Amino acid sequence: MILHFILGSCFGSFFCLIAQRIPINESILSPGSHCNHCQTRLAWYELIPLFSILWQNFHCRYCHSKLPISYFLAEVVCGALFSWHFYFYSWNLLLLFWISTAFLLSLMDIFYLLIDSLLLYLMWGILWLSWFLNASFHWKSVILVAFVMCLILFFAPRSLGIGDCLLLICWSGGLSLVSLAQLLFIASLLGVTYFVFYYVRYRKQLVQLPFIPFLTMGLIIVLSNK
Repeated sequence: MILHFILGSCFGSFFCLIAQRIPINESILSPGSHCNHCQTRLAWYELIPLFSILWQNFHCRYCHSKLPISYFLAEVVCGALFSWHFYFYSWNLLLLFWISTAFLLSLMDIFYLLIDSLLLYLMWGILWLSWFLNASFHWKSVILVAFVMCLILFFAPRSLGIGDCLLLICWSGGLSLVSLAQLLFIASLLGVTYFVFYYVRYRKQLVQLPFIPFLTMGLIIVLSNK
């Protein structure tokens, strides 16, 4: 479990970098990891997941500006996801790919309220091809979700983004109607709870809500009960 958590935290750091760079068309390879304030390139010992940022007390060693907590949280959450996966499903690589890409898209939605279309379609193709080959594809779920999403986009286009709708259609191929209903109920409940909490905390309404993180949480809960 500890090794799985460490592995997941390393991926979480990399996913955070991808989620921050790809939507603004920056390379994930160059430049190397650096401070966003002073642009100083980080040494290898400043890139150790979790420990480096704690050791630096969430501040840059060079310009002393405060470092965002997003990387730390991404490393913790992704480490927990990997531990959860290997505990429940051992080496189910397709499922690991599913939750990893869901987590990555969640980060993009949090940072920019959008997702990368190329990554979405790549995930879509791999998942659907695998479900087809394993004879575990759920046509009824896909047809139902596609119909409902079209209605939502036509009658209430501001309630859900196109990316959210496409993601649900993609995931529905691997979920039964019951699992799909559970996912939507959990995600909606979590989203409404956060919306109310935000209003109570800041005394103003949340204009836009990244919904993919709640869909991902719903997906993990549903898969845990399978």
